[in-house]
Amino acid sequence: MLIIDGDLRRPRICSEYGLIRRSSQMGCHRFLRGERRIDETLLKANDSNLYLLPAGPEPQNPAELLSSANLEHSIDSISESFDWVIIDAPPVLAMADASIIAPLCDGILLVIHMENTPTKVITQSIQRIGQERVLGLILNRVRQIKGSHYYYDYYHRVPEGG
Repeated sequence: MLIIDGDLRRPRICSEYGLIRRSSQMGCHRFLRGERRIDETLLKANDSNLYLLPAGPEPQNPAELLSSANLEHSIDSISESFDWVIIDAPPVLAMADASIIAPLCDGILLVIHMENTPTKVITQSIQRIGQERVLGLILNRVRQIKGSHYYYDYYHRVPEGG
């Protein structure tokens, strides 16, 4: 599996995996510009079968770089080497970047900040990238609901006499 840090403005994937120092000079933008080969830009995360393509330093023109024909060619070529390719993109409504990346993907998972992302923003994001492309929503920062203990107790209680 490959995770591409497609947020060229505020990359975070490599820092989440503790690889920030190793990713400082590499990056997706260097690969897209043809300055580096893909094998020179990939980082392997630990002993797993997970690879990362860091964003690298912020380029001067992220949207223009993503709009180039190299992006589609790059995704096609990368897809031949990996079973799964996940692109972490910036918020849909913040910049044009996610809208540029979306048509090149087989499907989109929208990440929603629970209790913070307004319904209107979710609706507009789905409209912008196309409802047919959205595979589902991922809710993050979900607080545990107090009533959930009821369901746990209901399904996991030991029956009387048993």
